[in-house]
Amino acid sequence: MVLLHFKRTEGNQFLYETTTATSVDDLVVELCELNNLRNKIDRASIALEDLAAKGPLKPEGLRGLHEDGYAEYLKTEDVTVTDGLK
Repeated sequence: MVLLHFKRTEGNQFLYETTTATSVDDLVVELCELNNLRNKIDRASIALEDLAAKGPLKPEGLRGLHEDGYAEYLKTEDVTVTDGLK
């Protein structure tokens, strides 16, 4: 039983348990696949957080605006609840 500490950066590291019978070539392939999968999951979670923050259900004129932009938009435009809900 061997416990490997895979570390690319401080934020991207994990422990991986393997056996001594595993060849180095197979181990490198497994570690690369696992790291790539972790990166995909991380990017998907960031995208979901952004989607939740910006909101796909906001009125069309407000989509993608941050809080400052949203407040500024409300001051200058006449916004109704039905904007973008056609």
